[in-house]
Amino acid sequence: MRIFPQLINKFSRIVIWPINVMLGQLFYGNASGLAQNYVGNRLLSNARKKVPQGKKFLDCKQKVNGLLNNGFVFFDEKQDLKSLNSIKKKFDSWCIENANKMSQCRLQLSSLDKDFDFYKNFPEIKALLKGEVSRILKAYYGSNFEVLNVHIYRTVMPKKESVLLDGGAFGSTMCWHTDGSTTDTIKVFYLLNDVTDEGGPMLFMNKSNSKIISGKHLPFIHTKHGKPDLEIFDQYDGAYSGKKGLGLIVDTNKCLHRASIPNETKRDMICFYIGVNGNQTQNCFHNTMREPHSALSRLLN
Repeated sequence: MRIFPQLINKFSRIVIWPINVMLGQLFYGNASGLAQNYVGNRLLSNARKKVPQGKKFLDCKQKVNGLLNNGFVFFDEKQDLKSLNSIKKKFDSWCIENANKMSQCRLQLSSLDKDFDFYKNFPEIKALLKGEVSRILKAYYGSNFEVLNVHIYRTVMPKKESVLLDGGAFGSTMCWHTDGSTTDTIKVFYLLNDVTDEGGPMLFMNKSNSKIISGKHLPFIHTKHGKPDLEIFDQYDGAYSGKKGLGLIVDTNKCLHRASIPNETKRDMICFYIGVNGNQTQNCFHNTMREPHSALSRLLN
């Protein structure tokens, strides 16, 4: 009987998902999928209708416009360094104790892990989405926001050269891709160590260039059309390099992006998966064990 779910999953991956991606490209101009775009737009519209009349979210106009127009914006809040230093120290210890969990050149801690009390071990995480970054997110959404999940992860240089050439490291995220989640979602990153341009920063295209590149292939399949050695990707619009504590907000559903190789040292980052808050609750951490990849589940929770 187990063969039927496997067949359904295979059919979905081979037939339904490519059609969904192609229709999303045709109707919305990005490779996130028709269902993900429709649900994301509906969630945004419904959330904004619930905002109390007359309520205004603090506006960081320049950075919000950058996020809306380009799909990414950097920020740097020095007051977060104390929390980041504490998180980094604890994460270093965890990585030593869990070195055997390294998979595809990556170690990861997540709020999705039911067997690990994420916030008890890393209470400092909740201090990071305050101040400027909170104002940017609220002004961007025109609504309150919520955290769907949080990851802390470490990437290291692959030892096999063949893995580098085909983009297969880090769960194939070396290939240029979009996340394919509901399009109300974006990501907030923090660097936990200094990263140079030669040290393996995340690379990304802006929204307009991503639309042009993905539009050359219907559907855009990242492991085929997003391989890092393709000439079309010789130029990119941003690299996530800088000092520890540098923050980045990026629309990973509309901006093509990829991991590059941390050839100098390991690269540690925090990643917040953010979505619009349909209930307008003040606590953005009220439910952080969700994956937004299924449009239906995002509607239900």
